[in-house]
Amino acid sequence: MAKDFWGRPPIAIAHRGGDGAGEDQENTLAAFVAAQKLGYEYGETDVILTADGQVAAIHGSRNWLQAYYSGHPPRRALQKLTLKEIKSHADDGVRITTLNEILAKLPSMRFFIDPKTDQVVLPLAKLIKDAGAQWRVCVGSFSYDRVVHFKKIIKDERVQTSFIIGRGVRLANKGVHRLKSGRLKDVDAVQLHHSLVSKEMIGLAHDHGLKALVWTANSPLSIKNAVRCGADGVMSDTAQLLKNTLA
Repeated sequence: MAKDFWGRPPIAIAHRGGDGAGEDQENTLAAFVAAQKLGYEYGETDVILTADGQVAAIHGSRNWLQAYYSGHPPRRALQKLTLKEIKSHADDGVRITTLNEILAKLPSMRFFIDPKTDQVVLPLAKLIKDAGAQWRVCVGSFSYDRVVHFKKIIKDERVQTSFIIGRGVRLANKGVHRLKSGRLKDVDAVQLHHSLVSKEMIGLAHDHGLKALVWTANSPLSIKNAVRCGADGVMSDTAQLLKNTLA
């Protein structure tokens, strides 16, 4: 029997690896190793493509303005650097790693992967196939077109896909409108910002045959609300808190 990506709900997901190795270790191998030691079977990470063709686990910022407030370098700037150059610019104690290394070091862990740029989609699909990781990844993005493009490339039903719906403006949230109108034919799940969660929203996803995941729930209140509303999974930066609250 083929392995199934989805475990018994609600699954606990360490967002960017969680904080088990320290709050400054997001998307590092150390973060995911710490999460696995806490009992996590699922992690979430972001990827971009470096100048030398490496699929690196980095979030980055959309632009310089966001970079100013978040402290994360812009993705356009990061993509012009090699992996070695990015590592040389990283803060002391932060070890930038590749998705390939994460998959290899943690062969039993499953991952939600957010491709942050269009350029990384094709190399990501190739990496997943080469690593034989089709059964243990779910690739999702805020860009529905990017997810659809990835799905056309990967051509493997074992690989799950998702559409991420951000907070946005409630009355004009394009992601919510796409969900409500049923225009999500090419994904297996939706990832809802915790501020959007209600029994109605979760039920809507289920009515369309989609798994419903909640991000990023970092308080007992938001975690309990996600579970109470019927979420299939909860994503959090606070690894120990999520584990304790779900328990």
